[in-house]
Amino acid sequence: MRLNLSRGALRREAFEKLAVLSAQAPPSHAAHQDIPRLCSLYKTSASSDGSVKGPIGLRELEVLIALCRASSSIDSLEHAERLLQQITPYLTEAQTQTFRPSPFLRHVHPSPWEVLVQEVASAMLNIGLRIPSLRPQVVTTITNTIDTYVHQGQSIDRLNASEDSALDLDNASKTITFSVSLLGLLSALAQRPQVLTVQERATVTRKLRTLYSEKFMIAVEGTLSSLRNSHGIHFKEWKRLLKVYASMGRPLGAMLLQHAFTNYLAALATAMVMPLDFPQGGQVLDYLLQQTPQNLLVQDNGVDESSLEDLTELLTEIVALLDADADYLQVSSAWQQQLAFSTKASCLVSFLCCSLVNESIADADVIMGWLEGVLTDPVQLADDRLASVTLKSMAVLAKTSKAFASNLARSLPRFIVQGRMTSDTVVIAANCLADVLQLLPQDLIISTLYSLGNVLSTGPSTNRANTSLFIDGNGTANGTVNGSLSSYTQQPTESSISLVAND
Repeated sequence: MRLNLSRGALRREAFEKLAVLSAQAPPSHAAHQDIPRLCSLYKTSASSDGSVKGPIGLRELEVLIALCRASSSIDSLEHAERLLQQITPYLTEAQTQTFRPSPFLRHVHPSPWEVLVQEVASAMLNIGLRIPSLRPQVVTTITNTIDTYVHQGQSIDRLNASEDSALDLDNASKTITFSVSLLGLLSALAQRPQVLTVQERATVTRKLRTLYSEKFMIAVEGTLSSLRNSHGIHFKEWKRLLKVYASMGRPLGAMLLQHAFTNYLAALATAMVMPLDFPQGGQVLDYLLQQTPQNLLVQDNGVDESSLEDLTELLTEIVALLDADADYLQVSSAWQQQLAFSTKASCLVSFLCCSLVNESIADADVIMGWLEGVLTDPVQLADDRLASVTLKSMAVLAKTSKAFASNLARSLPRFIVQGRMTSDTVVIAANCLADVLQLLPQDLIISTLYSLGNVLSTGPSTNRANTSLFIDGNGTANGTVNGSLSSYTQQPTESSISLVAND
């Protein structure tokens, strides 16, 4: 999320720098009082219940965002309490918030609602993380906000069900502002999962699962699709907003909302297996690949079996829906396909982490079946992120099971020489093969590398079979059970090369 600084940059930058310097200043310094002064630059017109009333001006929005971005530097309880009191009404009302007309409002990118919610929610979570005494208040506000979203989502269902003919402007605007606000909230929650306890995360996930009903997703997709095809002048500004999201590779719709939800689920799942000091945005799979098999075994982390079962069940449902829509996605836009593949990649990472926590609940054979399905599908394999996540997840699973390691030592060389992937994916596959081979006896390492070297040294061949990972050229099982692989159909003139693994 960003503010376009092409115009009005001086004022926005001044607000942000002033807020950060005030937050970092010692209590005795005069700059320490700039936070209250910034808060007083605008007056929050609130009703008796604390909700915001009336539209927000651009200056008020800029000050609010500046204060939110300074939250990561606030250590003063007084300032934190003042800021929390100031920003809380905006979070609960953001999806219905209006803004005073301004040509510069377009510079709040991608939309003022998503920026407002993400910045305010992130600031609240920062305060909850830095000031433990305020954490209960933050958690209560977050859960109440999600309850509000669930109620609003149900109203969108009803509005969509009642519209039998022309697209309603009020319904379309509510659907868009609700959707982009939800994106901002989920993004903030995914960045700070450690603020909530394990039980609080489970509660939030159950509430969001209620929101993400089939009726809700169909209602959102139907309304936004109708809006894209509308021609009324009243819809012009809302259609412009849809184009902004599409130009970012984030076409607004059910798939983008599902993508945001699975990113949030991935943040929860990785928090179960990663150390507390693991940097935000770090490469989870790379970290897991660096661990020894013993270190991958997650000890007691407070996760109850019921919550883990709910999470694995939810992930299984999402993957099943993505696989069921595979034919539809092939005729969708490239951005829709990329979102779907990124959503699946997040599910794979989440399920892998659940399996490391408790394999009896998150069966490793289930995720291995998904991973093999990706490798045998050229369409999915063409997506670099999904291919990378698939290969690295396989290598991590190999550290948990000798059987997985032995099978991968036989299948990965065959996969590498088939030549159905990009050069970047080939490099990742080779690195994963190297990680897997380190887990195996020396004689198997030597025989695998020798056979792979012979195959690669023959150069490219148009006769190489484009077959399944575990099926030979004749359509029969290639030995994934008895431990041997059938010969490649490529037959060099000097010798017959086959990848045979002797256990």
